[in-house]
Amino acid sequence: MAANTGPPLPVWISVYCCRVKAFIPWLTVLAVIILLNAMKLRPLATAVAVGWLAYCIWTWVRPKKHDRAG
Repeated sequence: MAANTGPPLPVWISVYCCRVKAFIPWLTVLAVIILLNAMKLRPLATAVAVGWLAYCIWTWVRPKKHDRAG
């Protein structure tokens, strides 16, 4: 018999958690940039920001692989 772990979470909580997980990489990069700026490493912070922007643009415009099975 399975152990009862209590009632399931409401749907809005599980949806909220999924949306928050999507922002973890963004918040991590933002924290790194702020930390580098505070340490007076502004050229490195700029390089991280530009690299992240380039990565985001690339993932948005890169060609999609089409599955031609069959």
